[in-house]
Amino acid sequence: MKHIVLVIFIFSINLIFSQKIEKKISSVKVEKDYFYRNDKRGLEEIYFDDQGNILEKLRFGSQHRRKKLNQIIAIYQYLYNEGKLTLSKDYLLLGQEKEYREYYTKYKYDNEDMLLNETSYTAENDSLFMTINYINKQNVSETHFSESTYLQRKYDSQKNLIEFNQIFENSDKIRWQNKYEYSDNCRTEDHQTYYEDGNNTSTKSITCYDSKKRIISHESKTYFERSEFFYASNGIVSKIIRTRLDNNKYVDVEVVKFISHNTNILSDEAINLINKNLLEDEY
Repeated sequence: MKHIVLVIFIFSINLIFSQKIEKKISSVKVEKDYFYRNDKRGLEEIYFDDQGNILEKLRFGSQHRRKKLNQIIAIYQYLYNEGKLTLSKDYLLLGQEKEYREYYTKYKYDNEDMLLNETSYTAENDSLFMTINYINKQNVSETHFSESTYLQRKYDSQKNLIEFNQIFENSDKIRWQNKYEYSDNCRTEDHQTYYEDGNNTSTKSITCYDSKKRIISHESKTYFERSEFFYASNGIVSKIIRTRLDNNKYVDVEVVKFISHNTNILSDEAINLINKNLLEDEY
């Protein structure tokens, strides 16, 4: 399969005066629109290569309230080497600032191509901003943030996630825990907190998948909220409808729409990766 030729050029965003950012464009593009009770609240443009790797995300918004989504308020760029993410760049427009704040992150892997750490810097003076370290053991992975807690994931022999824990670094006590059980095409998640102040909560949710292992629904049994996922004929997610129980019936609260372009060149593996990137923060 021929790789898409990327057009790399320098552009200037008129609303941000003269600051220039190198922009990468691929022919595989997905537009993502957010609607809350029929009011458009968000817009993103996301670009992928023909392997399904995300190359760039543009987030539109406004620095002023009640204005149209006509301003690029965030740019996220991703660079790869032999299929591995090696460098990412973030350009963020904060508050009423006239230029983007720039950050970049470097990624390091071990001999088995497992991610070891990612280190983020501020571009202005190359000062260290944040470091995340990863520890991979048999059926267990850990994510350490140089803070008071770390994240731990446990898997069964089939590589299914069975526990997701936040744990204190100095005592190994669990702060909160998610436990997962699998039945047919669904996964049940039980969430429990163990806060020291005693104000603990427990929640339950169920996520279901179709025969292609694509998510089709996510339901909170605690907060009475549902999300349904729909897919276009090309296999890429096309819509998410979120509903909430109101007066004994579920009503639409939020809709996320996806419009994909030039996807006929993509393999099933690339489409699965694109869906993973698009839905990463949606349930």
